[in-house]
Amino acid sequence: MLGIFKNLSNEDYHADRTAVSRSGLMEFRKAPAKYWNTYLNPNRPEEKKDTPQMAFGRAFHTFVLEPHLFETQYCVQDLKLPEIQPKPLKGDLQLKYGKEIGAKLYEEAKELEYQQKMLRDRLLADFAAKSAGKELITLEQMNTLQMMRQSVMNHPQAAELITGAAIEHSIFWEDPHTGVRCKTRPDIWHENMTADLKTTVSADENSFRRDIPLYGYHLQSAFNREGIYRTGGKDIRTHTFICVEKEWPHLVAVYILDQNALDSAHKLFKNTLAEFKECQTSNVWPGYKTQEISLPPWAE
Repeated sequence: MLGIFKNLSNEDYHADRTAVSRSGLMEFRKAPAKYWNTYLNPNRPEEKKDTPQMAFGRAFHTFVLEPHLFETQYCVQDLKLPEIQPKPLKGDLQLKYGKEIGAKLYEEAKELEYQQKMLRDRLLADFAAKSAGKELITLEQMNTLQMMRQSVMNHPQAAELITGAAIEHSIFWEDPHTGVRCKTRPDIWHENMTADLKTTVSADENSFRRDIPLYGYHLQSAFNREGIYRTGGKDIRTHTFICVEKEWPHLVAVYILDQNALDSAHKLFKNTLAEFKECQTSNVWPGYKTQEISLPPWAE
């Protein structure tokens, strides 16, 4: 499967393990054995579910970039069940109100309890049908998603980046130098740039600058550039980040990678892909190296 796919689901994109992605190459950089055991080992354990932070970030992406899919994939857990009032003992009612009136009150209480249970069961069944096959989010999370999206859309540059863009297109290609199959899925794609939407604890410049090499965010620019170019598009050399904080007041920042960062990312992509090809050819995926180790500067 090579080319650009506009309507490929996120699940189907990630299910293709024959192509390496940015996140896969970042695992490979930690140690080739990390990549092999995560993606290729036939005896690997069942994949762990996303962390709550990852699940929330994915929900935010869908809510902002693909709102038409949100209701088909997510359901707000806002079900409020009526309180069931247990019926009193018949003997207690008869002792207090007399045999005839006590018996009547008991039957009324019994009927009320039955109706409350029927309503509760119906509400549970309706919610189960409404939420079938969907991810559940709390009402508090939904309120946060709405406030975060509003912050993004109130930011002039962020809103402009999202408007009119190609969203979540899946791109597959074969690297001409190594023959390795690669894939990328730009959050936002314009004719002359790509952009990523990131949720973060802090969108402060210094904080996000540290996050870029730590998580390989800049490497996404190289994957996008290569994927678009190798499938017949332009040589795009502009990559932008829309960062929105997860805590109130959900401040937004827009950052554009400078030329040094773009060049570094492209060199990192090419060099790491060549190392990946060596492991792929030899089918040898080494773990961590045995080497001397020193204290970090702060400890000295």
